[in-house]
Amino acid sequence: MKKYLISKKSKKWEYLSEDEYGSYVEGYQQYLFEEIERNKFLIDNHNSKLEKIATLEEECDKRKENINILRKEIREIEDEILSLKDELNVPYY
Repeated sequence: MKKYLISKKSKKWEYLSEDEYGSYVEGYQQYLFEEIERNKFLIDNHNSKLEKIATLEEECDKRKENINILRKEIREIEDEILSLKDELNVPYY
């Protein structure tokens, strides 16, 4: 924020003294703190949901890895079945 502020009365920029500038900054900080405190429940709820999303994504990734392992094992078993059928001249279905 620059040390100028538009005047509501004259509709032009006016220089702010150091005290006025500090007062505006402090007022704005107080406003932000109050808004954060007022919305703390929403912020905490949002963060909680983000944590839950991260946990679920991690669980999903683990399960996908397990699925990939099982698919590989199934392919190996199917290959062995086909190999044995070839040896016995059993038709494929």
